[in-house]
Amino acid sequence: MSNLLDDEALPGSAHLGVCDLDIRFGEQPFGVEAAHIQWHSHAGPDEVANGLALCPLHHEALDRGALGLAERKGTGLNVLISHEVRESRGGTAGSLIEFSGRRIRPPRTASRAPATLFVDWHSREVFRGPSLQIRGRG
Repeated sequence: MSNLLDDEALPGSAHLGVCDLDIRFGEQPFGVEAAHIQWHSHAGPDEVANGLALCPLHHEALDRGALGLAERKGTGLNVLISHEVRESRGGTAGSLIEFSGRRIRPPRTASRAPATLFVDWHSREVFRGPSLQIRGRG
């Protein structure tokens, strides 16, 4: 899925699906990972329609089921955060809860958007729902 990173997240600013992380070492961005929506180990293909460009935190959250995806009419894909997520009040960077209900940034080319087939698999097999309900974001 290196094409996902080459074409969607790079060059210019990082085009991550969830957050605005844009860290570079010289001219090379880092902290950008190609995440499979349907795991490769569970017959998920290595193709752009089965992937998102994510920072390491959101990649791990997707893989563990703390972060999910939902298709909403008129808004595209939105972030779901599992009701099992707990955060300390210590003000740590990298909150997951703040992303609940946010729209996933669409790819630059609509034909490269995540396929419903893979999003549905992740919802059934990985996401630890139900999702948090954040007032004002649904």
